[in-house]
Amino acid sequence: MIIALDIDDVCLALMDSWLSFYNKDFEDHLIENVIDDWDIRKFVKPNAQTAIYEYINEPNVFSNAKPVLGALDCVNYLKSLGHRIIYVTANNPDECKQEWLKKWGFLQDNKDFVQAYDKSLILADILLDDRYENARDFNGTGYLFTRPWNKKYDYSFRVDNWDDFIREIV
Repeated sequence: MIIALDIDDVCLALMDSWLSFYNKDFEDHLIENVIDDWDIRKFVKPNAQTAIYEYINEPNVFSNAKPVLGALDCVNYLKSLGHRIIYVTANNPDECKQEWLKKWGFLQDNKDFVQAYDKSLILADILLDDRYENARDFNGTGYLFTRPWNKKYDYSFRVDNWDDFIREIV
């Protein structure tokens, strides 16, 4: 199978790094668990509503991030079974996500990296994503990786973590 993986908050723990920068700059204590909507502006201080999205154009936010728990082991397991893993993301400032994927051992070849805002255009059997609309609109089987911002959606193909994902598809 070809398995497409979203990067942010599926492989790369973006929210931890993003909130670390935001909390420091705006003297806030925002945590991931309270962000129950895709629009993070609803949860930041009023004077940060524009600035919050500027962080995701900064390579340091990504380079400082750690992998999502279990991601690398499960990706390597899927590869060992002969599946092709491709990484799909909407933004990639200064190619920082490719570098991050290589640094942590996820990506060896840039041919398995795709930048796309509309993930329904990706040709793959499976997509794992934390954005409800991406999972729902995918042309193969779209799995929703549970995060606080997508818990409100009733969705059949939902996984709570990487081990759940492996159990579902293997």
